Amino acid sequence: MEKSHASPHLFLISENNEGIVLSSYDIPNGEDKNTFSYDSMKAVDYSELNESKKFTPALYREKDGVWEGGSTSQFSPVMIFKLWERFSEDSLEVSEIIEVNGRRTFGYDDPIVYKRKIFV
Repeated sequence: MEKSHASPHLFLISENNEGIVLSSYDIPNGEDKNTFSYDSMKAVDYSELNESKKFTPALYREKDGVWEGGSTSQFSPVMIFKLWERFSEDSLEVSEIIEVNGRRTFGYDDPIVYKRKIFV
């Protein structure tokens, strides 16, 4: 059996004058970080949420009908997380890279491409 590690996240998608912003929030106080999910999340006041200090909000800009952007986050003094995404009419491209001490430990040279399937 393959081992996996759940790493739940809580995101806010908002808009500002530069484009669309993806922000990350810490799992709310009182929630189990190992089992947290949308289904298990209790009601929480937005003002009680804390924006993640580790994740740099990702900014996406639209050009010719395609949204593209991302961010680089310093997760620790030695760990960097790079996120890049491209949303088009026919696909979503995602690149997530983790570097530790300047060496890539996760991610690929080319983004993962999720092609949209149109059902008729």
